[in-house]
Amino acid sequence: MEEKKEKPKEPEKKNIFEKIGTGASRSDLRKALYDTWDPNSTNIPKEERVKLEKELFSPDKYGPNISEKDVDKEIKKLNQEKSRTPHDADKIKIQHQINLLEKIKNSRSLYE
Repeated sequence: MEEKKEKPKEPEKKNIFEKIGTGASRSDLRKALYDTWDPNSTNIPKEERVKLEKELFSPDKYGPNISEKDVDKEIKKLNQEKSRTPHDADKIKIQHQINLLEKIKNSRSLYE
């Protein structure tokens, strides 16, 4: 009889917020913002995406790690800001930022 070789288990895919119990580190979030490409937010250059980490998730406000709840809070604030903004161009820019944050929050990638 032939023995069946067991396939090695693939590592479980996690999002950056599941990497460690306390949330994502700032460098992980910055890397995710820099590397994530979203067709709905193509108007945001890489450098500006990295600036989002500093603008939305200031170290004074959120500390060294950022949780999924923190991202949800910022998405909610951006939605409120978008509804108060009278200019369509600003609304589109804010929507691109929201799309990018949601993509990072919901994406699954390998983190060890």
